[in-house]
Amino acid sequence: MIVFSNNDIDPVKGARIYLETFITDDALKTGGTGGIQSLVLGSFGTGKSTMLCWQAQMSCYVTKGGKDQYIWSIIKKQQDKSAFKMEPTTVIWRCRDLDIWITMIPKNWRERVPGIPAKKIAVFVHKDDYDNITFFAYDKDKKPMAVPNLPRIQTYTSADNLVEQLQEGYLHIVLEPQHYRLSDRLCSLLMEAKSDYQPDDRKKDSLDELGDEPVKRGRGRPAKAIDYSQHAVKSGTFWFDVTAAVMSLWGNKPILFIWDEADDFLSSASADVTWWLIVIFTELQRDFRRCNISVLLTSHGWNLLHDSCYKRATHRILMPGIKAGGKNTMIRKTSTINNLPKGQFISEIASREFGVGRFSRIPDTLLCKIDGLKNSVISLKEEDRKRIRRIYEEEWNNTRIIDLENITTPTQKSTPKVIDLEVC
Repeated sequence: MIVFSNNDIDPVKGARIYLETFITDDALKTGGTGGIQSLVLGSFGTGKSTMLCWQAQMSCYVTKGGKDQYIWSIIKKQQDKSAFKMEPTTVIWRCRDLDIWITMIPKNWRERVPGIPAKKIAVFVHKDDYDNITFFAYDKDKKPMAVPNLPRIQTYTSADNLVEQLQEGYLHIVLEPQHYRLSDRLCSLLMEAKSDYQPDDRKKDSLDELGDEPVKRGRGRPAKAIDYSQHAVKSGTFWFDVTAAVMSLWGNKPILFIWDEADDFLSSASADVTWWLIVIFTELQRDFRRCNISVLLTSHGWNLLHDSCYKRATHRILMPGIKAGGKNTMIRKTSTINNLPKGQFISEIASREFGVGRFSRIPDTLLCKIDGLKNSVISLKEEDRKRIRRIYEEEWNNTRIIDLENITTPTQKSTPKVIDLEVC
């Protein structure tokens, strides 16, 4: 058995595999690969969220020329890319508390990464949560403040309604409903998966028409159909509904789901309804490639995710804090992963090849807090909440009041302040 040191691992393969996680093509195109299923694993503070920002902003699909050739042109730093044409991939980002997504707001992004174009952004919360949810950040003195340049918040009423509002090429930040019940679609999928119901089923207490024996129930089948709409489930279960809605309504256009901390709803400890939904989800994953659906999952360890999730992931990105060995990865020595400097990773195509890659930090990243989350321990004071929401309303409605007393006049010796007319 050959044990690789970090210096022995091929950086070209590493870069190519990494680029394949967010540069795709159309599965309906001759030779097209379609959607890619990827898994990012790493301990706390290894840069997973920063990497996701890069992948979200740079994600695209090749409409002219070959995807593989385009990726090689990036690796070889070829300047002339006239043989290729790319379109930005539509992204759906799972919004979480203490999240980095506000760094990707176009004006905030251009201030930090001027060389990489920023995607247009849309932020969604469920209609029932709109009055309770407040996005905020902290200033240098650790005081709550409004998120810089936050776009107007949009609302949705269901997974289908959300998909109907998606805009091609946009980055969509979506906060899952805080009080979610399974949709009719998921209830039907559950009944089919568990064989609780079939359209031509007779009542379970009826008699067989050929005799006096009752119709026998299959082993493990309930005596009567279960109303799954009344089951309490985690809010993250909503994402099963969204993926099914995209497959039904989005029309095979390339799309990328980014689910940070995916073990919230794809947990190895799942049971009952959630376990069955994961089984259904992984069955749907078989068609993701042909539907041009790409998925980026992140977690802190193999054992936290349901094993069917990482078995379906063709591309894996490993950062420090992840165990090697076993059947999950081709890397046999944990120190090979743990000795990586921050910003480097091992990228792998399952059971085929692997390499080492790196990504850059984003200067002065911003973190977003969310007030009003279900079961949240920390919340804003009422006066801070009102102040921040008032700032948003003034910005969105162009009614911000300028405090003239605090603006230096030209008669004074100091340089006058400049008012940003785009904000005011």
